[in-house]
Amino acid sequence: MRYALAFSMVFVAASAGCKSGCASSRSAVDTVVDATTMQVDAVDAGPPEAPVNLLYRTPAVVAVSSKVNNPRDFPEHLIDGKPSTAWNGKTGDLVGGWIAFRVPSDAQVMAITMTAGFDAKSAKGEDLFKANHRIKKVRVWRDGVAGSEVALDIEKRAPQRIAVNAAGGEYRIEIVDVVPGTKKEWRELVVSEFAVWGRPGATQLERAEAPAVRVGSLDAPAKASTPHAIADKGIDGPYESLPAFCKAHTESATEMFKNGADEYPGFIDGPYCVVDAPLVQGAIPSPFSEVGTVRVTSWNTKERVVWLKTPTGVFVTAVALSREDLRSPGCAGGCSQEMKDAQFVTTAKGPALVVKYFEHCFDNPWPSSDPDGAIEGASRYSENAAVCYIDSTGAPSCKVFEIATAATAYRAFEDRFAAVKWDKRAKESITADGELTFDAPE
Repeated sequence: MRYALAFSMVFVAASAGCKSGCASSRSAVDTVVDATTMQVDAVDAGPPEAPVNLLYRTPAVVAVSSKVNNPRDFPEHLIDGKPSTAWNGKTGDLVGGWIAFRVPSDAQVMAITMTAGFDAKSAKGEDLFKANHRIKKVRVWRDGVAGSEVALDIEKRAPQRIAVNAAGGEYRIEIVDVVPGTKKEWRELVVSEFAVWGRPGATQLERAEAPAVRVGSLDAPAKASTPHAIADKGIDGPYESLPAFCKAHTESATEMFKNGADEYPGFIDGPYCVVDAPLVQGAIPSPFSEVGTVRVTSWNTKERVVWLKTPTGVFVTAVALSREDLRSPGCAGGCSQEMKDAQFVTTAKGPALVVKYFEHCFDNPWPSSDPDGAIEGASRYSENAAVCYIDSTGAPSCKVFEIATAATAYRAFEDRFAAVKWDKRAKESITADGELTFDAPE
């Protein structure tokens, strides 16, 4: 008798290559195990279309059954594309431990890849794969329905493929059997790599993003953490002075990082607020009095943002000329910026600060590659203009416009903006109330 909801599974070995900390797995399908009858049949290698890592290309959530009690190993290491790091469960959480994930219901889950253990060596050269427990058998659950048990090869270090071929939803990979390692006192589940391959549905993310990784439940709320990224807050102020902003931010950030030291990536050292040189040289038109940038470390980012001083006080804006994501464990891609120029422009509405900067965002082939080795990935370049005005109360407002774009094949942090061939460019214009604006690129 078949389940009303059946899915099949296959396990194979994949190569363990890792370049620049990001793995692009390659595998060849051997056999498929039917989840309901356990009949073994030969299958073709790979789907007709390259899947993507759904954990990075959909609004996914990942959870693990527990976390080891130390300040170095985090659940996020499970999905970071680096065999040299691993999720470590709580001591004794072996058989019955689990990894879970949730992806949108309209996604198609084609396969799961995971390692049977910790594919790495210690700083002293000890083989952590043989020293730790390895996973010998798992069971995959989908929306509360159990599949058959699937064996993993405990001698293979690279990610092994479990073919699912079912819709999205909530999945749980239950650990059914383990093999002890040579270090008998080490009694933790350790998994270097875990990925979910398939085709996203309507909620596909425009750009690869790391999923939330939780302990104990997919539904556990994310930790409420402040201060958030400046770019998430908009205009922050007024403050009496820039040192006053830095003092307030540093006090808040110091306490926050102490309280969150057990969360990925652990305690982050200061300084949390560093003032750069002035942004514009020469005379500054009233009501502006000073402009510059400040490097701010918040819970989830390090940013270089524009600040303004007006008769009302100092304001820190959301115009970010650089931004580093501190909470993403993997190689999903990223963005980098380079300032072009900053100047004041006279308009009918009053003086405007115009900051132009380049941005390069890319999808890394690691989360965009299929488990059989096909590589995808893209780079997108843009030239942006941030336009800031000061109103009658002395408060600033800033708008960011995309004024030119270009796209190329995948390039990671290769920011040769001078060589970019811009294929679209916006036109500068003035609105009816005298405000500087830019039309959409055409």
